[in-house]
Amino acid sequence: MEKLFFKKKQGKSSKTCLIKFHAQGVYYGNVTENGTAGMMVMTMTAIDYDDVEEGTNAKLRYSIEKNVIDENTGTPIFEIEEETGVIKTAVCCLDREKTPDYSIQVVAMDGGGLKGTGTASIRVKDINDMPPRFVPHYFKCINGKQSLILTFTHVQLYQGRVGDGG
Repeated sequence: MEKLFFKKKQGKSSKTCLIKFHAQGVYYGNVTENGTAGMMVMTMTAIDYDDVEEGTNAKLRYSIEKNVIDENTGTPIFEIEEETGVIKTAVCCLDREKTPDYSIQVVAMDGGGLKGTGTASIRVKDINDMPPRFVPHYFKCINGKQSLILTFTHVQLYQGRVGDGG
């Protein structure tokens, strides 16, 4: 919870007011890999304790301050609905085996320009998109002037393992 002070003028007098502007900190969400652009990921929620009956001070707008950029297209990977805080994918086909987690920074700003920030930690959920593969192992036996190459093959399941290129 952030406590923000400001001076409020009413006529010829002014007074100092306290506004509690709340952004939870870290929110956790997930999205299924290989999905389409526009898939809902999660919702960010901030609270402004200003009086909703007085102007727009309690009206919140959400934006992404620090996004992740798709290296193939150069475009942001996520987008946020300004009025609701709903985060969606802006590109298709996220690949869990390539990048299993993302972190973006979201800003909630009230009608008076005060801001609070929160972090969206997004995990890409796995789908069964990688078949098992056979991995050959080669052994070379040398006996005098002749050599013999033997190939042994066994099944090694790579599905569900991050970071092995599978």
